[in-house]
Amino acid sequence: MRVLVCGTLYGSAYLQALQASDCGLRLAGILARGSARSRQLAAQLGVPLYTRAPELPPHSVDIACVAVGGAAGSELGDALLRRGIHVLIEHPQERDALASALEEAARRRLAFHVNSHFADLEAPQAFLAACAACRARSPLLLLSLVSNPRALYSCVELAARALGLERQRPFSFRPYEVQASDSSAGGPLVSIHGEAGGVPLVVQCLRIDSPADDGATAWMSHRATATFAEGTLALAEASGPALWLPAAGPPSAFATLEGQARLAAPAWSVLSGSPATHAHFLWQQRDAANRLVLHRLVQHIASGVPPPEQRPAHLLAVSSAWRELMDRIGPLRPG
Repeated sequence: MRVLVCGTLYGSAYLQALQASDCGLRLAGILARGSARSRQLAAQLGVPLYTRAPELPPHSVDIACVAVGGAAGSELGDALLRRGIHVLIEHPQERDALASALEEAARRRLAFHVNSHFADLEAPQAFLAACAACRARSPLLLLSLVSNPRALYSCVELAARALGLERQRPFSFRPYEVQASDSSAGGPLVSIHGEAGGVPLVVQCLRIDSPADDGATAWMSHRATATFAEGTLALAEASGPALWLPAAGPPSAFATLEGQARLAAPAWSVLSGSPATHAHFLWQQRDAANRLVLHRLVQHIASGVPPPEQRPAHLLAVSSAWRELMDRIGPLRPG
């Protein structure tokens, strides 16, 4: 299938992923503003450079990867759908624009996917697989997140998967009220409580941001804990590790043979393999995640059945929850 990459900043990640793709994808062109860098990339890769969607020859592209932020990216995604092109678009996505794109895609029988990326990395995948296994045995008792404004959308999406994709659980959040004596009112973190499908949620988000969209001031991005009666799953960061901390139980339980065996078991274990270097995380793991997302899109196009994390109800719930949280965080402090 022929792929158009839109944008050459983060879009370069798709160029890299396409070079190693094994699902029948090939680069057919680049759509960008026409900078020297974009012209050089197109020439180097031997593909045409377009600066507007109307410049695309009819039936020349099957899939577009839209790595253009904000309203411009949403408008470009809509224009490409109207030309009969399947779209994979980067997060975050505002709910109204997302709903409109999903409706347009459904009318034209096209696939429209949002790449929230971080849940498809190695450590988050281990965390999510363990969540699913625990949910099959007992209810999730508490889900807690710590993130920053730049990473919050993808962190909410990770939480939605942790809750389970077999049915949609809408998020709801309690009003955040700052008391006059609340010393955290101007602090670096805001805490917001809520629930989804009866599961209590605690979301803490950093208020500090940098002028450049580079994550330089982020203390954390994707920290999550899922608590079950049998223990707690913890994701320390998107890069790992994912940990399992089994509940020890009360001291009286250790008198039994089963309790003695539990005393001899590890107090915690690592679920996500050996530590990754920064280079391996930034390049190999993140490229692999983008290839996985592209592969799922190809499968959706072939079968007509979206993967669970790309169903409209899931996408819209994540977008709505992200926007509500962003509105509640309040003004950001410069880092």
